[in-house]
Amino acid sequence: MDKYNEDPDDKIKHLKMNEELGWPGIKAITESMKAVAYPHLVSIRLWKTYIEDEGVRAICELMQKCATV
Repeated sequence: MDKYNEDPDDKIKHLKMNEELGWPGIKAITESMKAVAYPHLVSIRLWKTYIEDEGVRAICELMQKCATV
């Protein structure tokens, strides 16, 4: 996982992943971000992560949670 920011002291706004996380991996990431109500994430880029339907569902739930914060 790579993080990139314009300012090194800035919060993580963009996540870029290109490893085979599978749906359990992305679900762990999204659940932890939901647990702390992380409001700074702007984009998620995924390549060949094999997250399947369950992983997409986890991302949608995170987006829904962030939209209400």
